[in-house]
Amino acid sequence: MFTKIVLFYLWGNCLYFAFHFISKNQNLDSFISYFTEVYSFEWTNSLGIVGDFIHLGLSIILMIFMGLSVVVALRLLWKFFTNKINLDKDFD
Repeated sequence: MFTKIVLFYLWGNCLYFAFHFISKNQNLDSFISYFTEVYSFEWTNSLGIVGDFIHLGLSIILMIFMGLSVVVALRLLWKFFTNKINLDKDFD
């Protein structure tokens, strides 16, 4: 159940950032700056250079999870469209 909630959150997150990326006609640099603006992780500012590494690590992990959630969604769609239904089998 927890995995499904996280997966749906990441799918929604991907859709939000994709909509913003397309509607504002952004390039990759402006997308990354907007992403770091949304996920600013303010609590890491007081930790100095260690906080910067934590911020970078959390941002990379979040982007990787967002990418993997898109791959999972595409895989589920692929299975849905390529699944053959056998209508000739007996219903006992």
